Amino acid sequence: MTKRKLRKKDQIISPLITQRPSPYHILASHPELDMSIRTVYSYLDHRLSTTRNIGLKRKVYFKP
Repeated sequence: MTKRKLRKKDQIISPLITQRPSPYHILASHPELDMSIRTVYSYLDHRLSTTRNIGLKRKVYFKP
C-alpha cells in the first residue's frame, strides 16, 4: 500500500476510533476502505495510524 492510500484510510479511521465504535462497525459502514478487521488492528499495533490502541474500547483490557 502506498503512503497516500494509507493516509486516506487513516483520515477515515482515526476520527471514528476516537468516537469509540468497534473496527468492525467502522469497516461495515465504510466499504470504500476495502480492508479486513485484522488489518485495522495490525495498523494500530504497528502505529501506522495516528490513533493508538488505547483509543479502542476493549483493547485496554486484554493482555498481549
